[in-house]
Amino acid sequence: MTVCDRLYDCVRDIWEGYHNHPFITELGTGTLDPAKFRYYMIQDYRYLLDYVKVFAIGITKAGGDEEIMRSFATSIHAILNEEMSIHKSYMARLFADAGADYLWKDDHHAGSLALTFESVFDRAAEADFWLFKYSAPDSMTRQTLASEYAPYTRFKAFSEGHIYGCNLSHNHFFEEVPLHPDLLLKDFILIFHPELLPGETCRYHH
Repeated sequence: MTVCDRLYDCVRDIWEGYHNHPFITELGTGTLDPAKFRYYMIQDYRYLLDYVKVFAIGITKAGGDEEIMRSFATSIHAILNEEMSIHKSYMARLFADAGADYLWKDDHHAGSLALTFESVFDRAAEADFWLFKYSAPDSMTRQTLASEYAPYTRFKAFSEGHIYGCNLSHNHFFEEVPLHPDLLLKDFILIFHPELLPGETCRYHH
C-alpha cells in the first residue's frame, strides 16, 4: 500500500465530501459564478502559503520513514514551483491591463518580497509611479513620507508627485478586491491613464 493509499483510507469520508461539494461540481460543469471563482483564486494563493507548511511539519514528524519524507518533499516542490505559479502573475496582469508595467513581474518568489531600500532604488528610481499600501489613522502625504525616511525623496515618482497610497484603515480593500478585481483595475487605469475615465475618482488610492 502506498503512502497516498494509507492517507486516503484515514480521511475517505472527508475526501468524498470535497469531491461532491457544490463549488467543485459547478466548476466541473461550467456553471460556477465567476465572482466566486475570482474570490477562490486569491484566497487559494493565501491558503497555499500556509498549506505548504503542513507538509514541512509532516517531514519533521515522519519518524525517519524515508518514503513518507520523500512524498512530502515532492508535494512541497510541486506547491512552491508549480501550483503557486498560477497566482504569482496576478498583480502583473492587472498592471498590464491598465497599460502599465509592473517592475517585479518576472520575480518568482511566493508572497511578499523583503527588499532593502537599495535594491528597490536600483530598480525603481526612475519609475513613473509609486503605489503602496499602509494602515494609519491619517492619510500619508509626501511630507510624512519624507519625514519618515529622507531617501524616499530621491525617487522620480516622489519628485514628480506621482505617489498613490492605499490606506487600509479607510477602505474595504481586502474584503472587496477578491470579489471585484475590476474595482482595483479601475484605480490603476485612473492612476496611469486618467484621460480614459474623465470625471471618475479612485476608490482605494489617493
